Amino acid sequence: MIRRALEGAVFGAALLAVSLSACGSSDASSASTGGPDATIPDGAVVAPTDLDGGTADAAAEGGTGDPPGAPSAAALLAKVAACKATALKGGFGPDGPGSISIFACAGAAYWKADMDVDCDGIQTPPCNTDPQGQPQTSLVDIAPNGDIDPTLVPYFVIPLGKPETPWYTAHDIQLGQVGAVIYKGQVRYGIFADEAGGWFIGEVSYAMCQLFLGKPSGGKDPCDPIMGGIDPSEITYVTFTGAQNQVKGVDLYDHAKHTQVGATAAAAWVAAP
Repeated sequence: MIRRALEGAVFGAALLAVSLSACGSSDASSASTGGPDATIPDGAVVAPTDLDGGTADAAAEGGTGDPPGAPSAAALLAKVAACKATALKGGFGPDGPGSISIFACAGAAYWKADMDVDCDGIQTPPCNTDPQGQPQTSLVDIAPNGDIDPTLVPYFVIPLGKPETPWYTAHDIQLGQVGAVIYKGQVRYGIFADEAGGWFIGEVSYAMCQLFLGKPSGGKDPCDPIMGGIDPSEITYVTFTGAQNQVKGVDLYDHAKHTQVGATAAAAWVAAP
């Protein structure tokens, strides 16, 4: 479901204070590493040297835990680095308006951001402790069994910007689209199940976060809905476009299916000229 940003100076100051105390870094720092400059106009073509995720970084990555036949994190990041990308929409940031753009590259859309925990959907512990959590996902109108459970289904979020309209549909992306999330040599697949209102970018479900950071241990939860996730903007998100890379019906709840479709799509994307 769309997360709408609260406005006003009081909330902005409070949010900054919480962010600094929880993550130990400033909004300015996040924005400076968050991705391509927001001044890039939508539809602009950007050379590979202007993008994050260059081949030097990609070479350092390893493909651990990938499904058989799926490209490694290094291969996916090398593909990103080689793209002459078209800016689809810009101006996003980890905590509001910022310098992150979403780009298109021959059958995929991608961006680089942080990883906040989105708990929208069926409210089960610990997601029912999130004061910003909503009991619906954007998929509610097309999912046959109702909303997605964020503690069970790994999903990622695409932001709407302003105006809050589904701009992504003009670029062959629909709810249920399969994508890859890449961080420190790990590739995990999931679905686009929720929209974010406004300019906030870099959100995944509790279940997706756990695929990277693990389950609670020693009384601490690295994916805590309020304080958990990954603060640095070091995560690359790739959404594979087209009807062949979209899941529907009961497959929306089947992560094994998401991984199968995602691995096949990733291999085809990397292999394409």
